[in-house]
Amino acid sequence: MKYIFEIYKDKAGEFRVRFKYNGEVMFSSEGYASKQSAINLIKSVKMNAPDAPIEDTTRPQPSVKKTTKSKDGPVAWLIRETMAGKSRILAGSVYMTAKAAKIAAERKSIYGRICEVVPVYEKTE
Repeated sequence: MKYIFEIYKDKAGEFRVRFKYNGEVMFSSEGYASKQSAINLIKSVKMNAPDAPIEDTTRPQPSVKKTTKSKDGPVAWLIRETMAGKSRILAGSVYMTAKAAKIAAERKSIYGRICEVVPVYEKTE
């Protein structure tokens, strides 16, 4: 049982990272212009992956628009990501405390992504 990160050059001359287990590719990265960028990806995965939430994009995205503030305060917190001028609520990123959501948003705020915490209230109408 051996886990390894493999840095390689693709046909276009870009550096990519493969994560392997016993020789089987578990996942691979996008291409990077520099080898250092590929190394930074590996460092980032090693540092952030243990606490990374699962983002299931096959589920419908939650809607914040259908809720209103309640006197009891938020029941959950979501993360809104803005990248290249486009904004979306990250599916599967529901947190029960504001602190956990803020930590996750900080970790996701890399590579040009801007992440903010959005409170979700119970519908009171």
